[in-house]
Amino acid sequence: YEGDFWGAGVLGTTVDGDPALEGKLVTENPQAGKIEATGMYMMTINMMDYTYSIKALAPEYYLVGDNFAWDVNLKKYLMYPESTTVMSYTTKFDGNLKFINGNDVGTNNWDACYGTAKDGDTALSGTLQQKSGAIHSPEAGYYTFKADIAAMTYTWTKIEETKEYTSMAAVGDFQGWNPANPDTQMTQLTPHNWYIADLDISTDEFKIAANGAWDDSWGELNMTEDNYGTLAAGGNCKVTPGTYDVFFNDITKQCVIVKK
Repeated sequence: YEGDFWGAGVLGTTVDGDPALEGKLVTENPQAGKIEATGMYMMTINMMDYTYSIKALAPEYYLVGDNFAWDVNLKKYLMYPESTTVMSYTTKFDGNLKFINGNDVGTNNWDACYGTAKDGDTALSGTLQQKSGAIHSPEAGYYTFKADIAAMTYTWTKIEETKEYTSMAAVGDFQGWNPANPDTQMTQLTPHNWYIADLDISTDEFKIAANGAWDDSWGELNMTEDNYGTLAAGGNCKVTPGTYDVFFNDITKQCVIVKK
């Protein structure tokens, strides 16, 4: 950089090391703000009134394993965020698994995967670590596998299988609000987990519908700020128009949209 980096036009906080996630920016004696917790964030700066806001985002974690694919270069088996640090996945498990941060997918780096110290551990809970052995389901059956990245722990919770659906579709004005439209049918990747890639949501609403009809359909979630949440029967999801990969679990009704 040529010239004085800290000259006119540089913005900063009034207090050096300010950890606030929102506030005013100044040009006179600007100081550096501070994000205290490691993670993914979105920072918005309003140059009209010199304000800023910082929002924590839920990172993407993808499963690999016997019930998925042993492929650390595949962004397909996405875990569902419950917060910015807790992820879960509910399906029928029988075998080993690990999971990897989306930023490391495509690097062919198995050391980046999260697992546990004892390879094939079948305990109902344990400690996560990288450069590790695989976590094994306690026994064959339906479970929710939950990982807390902040605490570096995981748990298994056994559940009962619920109603099965023959098909699932992403529905909206972009495809004529037709739950039987073949162009937006989702693929069942694992039992009760559905996926569609590169979905062009050209308007600001969509929902999920089962079996080519409206009898079982879910929406009622504002996804313009957080890209994940739990759907409910009723209205539509609000979304910023764009192209997305869409993930949906018909047991938990968890949904994630990943902008392309």
